[in-house]
Order: sequence, then C-alpha cells, then structure tokens
Amino acid sequence: MQCIAKMGLENLEASIELDNIEIKALVDIYARVNYSTHKELLVDIVPVEGEIPKKSASLTIYVVQHGDTIWKIAKKYRTTIESLVELNEIEDADVVKVGDKLIIPGRAII
Repeated sequence: MQCIAKMGLENLEASIELDNIEIKALVDIYARVNYSTHKELLVDIVPVEGEIPKKSASLTIYVVQHGDTIWKIAKKYRTTIESLVELNEIEDADVVKVGDKLIIPGRAII
C-alpha cells in the first residue's frame, strides 16, 4: 500500500476577545491511497500444430452523433470510408444524419 498526502494552509485568522481565542484556518488537503496486487493473467502458452485460424465475422452498429462524418467514424473504428459507404449503401459520403445507424465491419479473430 502506498499513501500520498499533501496539505496546504491557505488562510489563517485569529482574534482574541475577553475570555475567547478564535482561530480560523482554511486548509487544502489532498490524499491518495494506492493498493498493489499481483495477478497472473497469462499462465501457459502451448504451441498448436496446424492451420492458422481465419478471421471470424463481427460487426458493430454505430448511431451517428452530432458532428460525425464518415471520415471520423472510419478513423475511430480503423476502417475505410469506402468500406462504410459500400456496406451501408450510402449514396453521398458527405451526408450522414444524426440518428442514422451504420454497420461497422469488425476485425475480431476467434
């Protein structure tokens, strides 16, 4: 476990009246606690003889948001404008409407 703490005094006021001493302080405190743990995620690798697995079909359905363009969507999902236009039968690649649903081709390997 690791703890990091910082404290700063921003303002200090004091006053004395008859039997009373009054002190006001404005303090800025920052604290963070980190816990470390060890987990084995990969425990064994076994070579397999034979053919390399082929790509499996996968896809994403994306709902067009305000400010989206086909180029931005293609870049975000690492595909091409041409692929999106062809798959979604888009007539004009410069026009997409908010709320339109686009099929994004996937690249998952199973």
